[in-house]
Amino acid sequence: MASAIKDKTKRGNITRNIKKLDISKLDSENLSTIALIYILLTEIDKAKELLNLALERDDVSAYVYFRLAVISLLEGDLEKSKEQILKGLEIENRAEAWYNLGYIYDSIEDEEKAKDAYLKGWDVNPFRYPIAQKAMRMLKKYELLDEYESSLEDELKDIKDDRFREVKFGKVGLNSRYGKKMEV
Repeated sequence: MASAIKDKTKRGNITRNIKKLDISKLDSENLSTIALIYILLTEIDKAKELLNLALERDDVSAYVYFRLAVISLLEGDLEKSKEQILKGLEIENRAEAWYNLGYIYDSIEDEEKAKDAYLKGWDVNPFRYPIAQKAMRMLKKYELLDEYESSLEDELKDIKDDRFREVKFGKVGLNSRYGKKMEV
């Protein structure tokens, strides 16, 4: 697996700064954030170590399970990844987690569970980028887009956020805060 952070100087700076932290004082959510950085650095063993430490805390964050699910997915263990996502969803209902669960069900060709997971993610937050893009693709794939058009239209009337200037059914145009436009 290639690192998302390729520049050796940046990698070194990140690693040095992480080593300066007093890990014993961090809560589970902060530990899971640092673990994500290690995942991006492709230092999976260090990420696992931090996530296992986070599991020992009283305040276990859903993100601990979601990041463990990412590691399991990277390792090719879809069943374990699914279990970890479900544990995380018991703590916090997140659109991204439902999408990832849908992806896993798609991968094992369980179409009904995949549809259900994608729709739950859409229901949690249909406007979450990149979830909106992925959810629209899945709604199209399973020919479920029509039943969500009217509810989406009603919700759009209430949106004041200028990042969502244009939403068309079958095509979603979102302007990110960085000025990039995505279309589905």
